Amino acid sequence: MTFAARTVGYLSLASANTGTLISGTGTDGSGGNYTGFDLVTGTNPTRPFGSVSPNTFVDGKTFYSASEVAYLIVPSWTAVIRVSGFSSDPGISYCTSFTVNGYTKTTASAGYVYNPSGYPTGTAQWSWVVGTGTIWNMTSGNTYTWTKT
Repeated sequence: MTFAARTVGYLSLASANTGTLISGTGTDGSGGNYTGFDLVTGTNPTRPFGSVSPNTFVDGKTFYSASEVAYLIVPSWTAVIRVSGFSSDPGISYCTSFTVNGYTKTTASAGYVYNPSGYPTGTAQWSWVVGTGTIWNMTSGNTYTWTKT
């Protein structure tokens, strides 16, 4: 009986730091076109879009967004990961990498911001910018695997 409980606990642990997302789209008033998922309700960009399962990591933090945005006015792509539920700044090294659709980005190479009072409260954000081309290579309506390490 104890062995079964440990096995179930282990499987639960593994599934909370990996899962799937269904990509959706959103736009903003600055010429940005978003692809991925964002669970926050808002109008700039139009949100929520897409979905994710599960959206809670092993440590209880909430996976709020994995998206990339193409700005057409100044051609560039930005990929963004948002995690909320922190009572203080977890720092850029909260995790080491995020993989979406088989493309891995390390948090050490990311831009990082912590917002203690925004919505949702206690949100950490990692972002990566490239001049052209997508980062996660997502298309709206498709299902992708994600992993946090």
